[in-house]
Amino acid sequence: MLATIVVAAAIAVWHYIRVIQQPFQMDYGEGVILNAGERIVQGLKPYPDPNAYPSVLNPYGPIGYYLVAACVRLGGVSFSYPRLLVLAFGLLAVLFLVLLIEHWTASWAVAGAFGLFFLTIRAMLLWFPLLRVDLLAIALSLGGLLVWVRMPRRIWPLAVVLFAAALFVKLTALPAPAACLLSLVAEREWKRAVRFAALLAGLCLAGLAGMQGWTGGHFFFHQFRTHPDAYTLDNLLHQFSRVIPDLVTLSPFVVAFFFVKGKAARPALFYLLCSFGLVLVTGGKAGSSVNHLLEPLAACCIAGALGYQSLSRLAPRPRASAVLACALAAVALYQVVLSGRVPHPDDYTYGGCPALYRSVSLSPVQSILSENVGALVLAGKPVQVAEPFLLAQLVEHGLHPPEELERGIEAREFGLIVLDAAPRVMRLNGSERWWPAQVDQLERNYQVAGTFDCKDGNVLLKPRPLEQGNDLPNGETPSIVSGTP
Repeated sequence: MLATIVVAAAIAVWHYIRVIQQPFQMDYGEGVILNAGERIVQGLKPYPDPNAYPSVLNPYGPIGYYLVAACVRLGGVSFSYPRLLVLAFGLLAVLFLVLLIEHWTASWAVAGAFGLFFLTIRAMLLWFPLLRVDLLAIALSLGGLLVWVRMPRRIWPLAVVLFAAALFVKLTALPAPAACLLSLVAEREWKRAVRFAALLAGLCLAGLAGMQGWTGGHFFFHQFRTHPDAYTLDNLLHQFSRVIPDLVTLSPFVVAFFFVKGKAARPALFYLLCSFGLVLVTGGKAGSSVNHLLEPLAACCIAGALGYQSLSRLAPRPRASAVLACALAAVALYQVVLSGRVPHPDDYTYGGCPALYRSVSLSPVQSILSENVGALVLAGKPVQVAEPFLLAQLVEHGLHPPEELERGIEAREFGLIVLDAAPRVMRLNGSERWWPAQVDQLERNYQVAGTFDCKDGNVLLKPRPLEQGNDLPNGETPSIVSGTP
């Protein structure tokens, strides 16, 4: 089992390294995060006034953005170095998984197999190479959990510092500190529980107060009010459906884990329960994706390892554990070699991305509205709307004034507009990134200038010719030069 999973994990990492070299935006959030890092390098704050234009909304904590900014300083404006940073944190998370499992099982073979299995999970095959902050938060959370369960009691504050850092990467990094706190409560260690909660709360409140003062009071809005999007059970079930094969593969071991006795494994139990409990709260949001299930899958790897060891020790059923071990190894190898699920560069770039990025880069137009934010950032163009999805959600829930952007579209101030779909299609099918009034304005004032097979940038619009004397007062004509795709 270990040897097979090591091979599968090595193949997965090799493909990850190939994929991160792609020069294009592979996920909608990548351009948004790279833009935040570039703003920091330019001396701008990542959390400006959320009601101002150009519109910048950054919903994650500052640690991830500043790490991306360090990569931009080191390697210039590109996706490669920040993705490599995320890959390094992902591998660090796997190392922490292995060390945690070894602590609870006292078996390097079991720890290596189930820890490395995390690398071969289908969701990881799609998410690991992306410039997103989830793996940074998971690595810090697992690092805190590792310090808590393996290190001497006197250095427990280090675990709390790591948990606080994870929360300042992403607010949903709550399962690990919650597991530690619940373990203390279950063991009736009330004084340690109070000290733990007080230190964590103190660090978070101090960080929040400091960021509020530094950003002129805007940090709180970016962190806590930028996700008013609706919660639906359908979206929650859709996210779970995407990881069903992984959950089914680990389920026999996870079920066996619930029969493991002893308080030593309580943090693992609470970590599993808290991670899935949090997904039930956040996974149904309209902006949620499979990344909300990455930490629950990591918890399943820990629980599965303990459950496997419990099964293997059952004297009447030695063959059952051997069969299950072979099945786990076969699934890992199948997912990275035979199933075609391993990310390949062509899966992300699509044939039209070079032409789209070239059109944006070579255009003399500076005022460009784009769903593909990465195309603007790489071209050195000013970003007019850094997070179209969040902006649309805020507008539709009455938390952001739409008039200024709508006036800009009506006046055809944007020389080019890059969309994932044409306005006519959005009007028929709806859109999560543009509100209805804005879609109507796009269709009325802009026309298709080119189409591309590129994620978040399938359609390029340019302003419609102005009718004489109808669109601007006193017969004025706008000085707009459109790019040529």
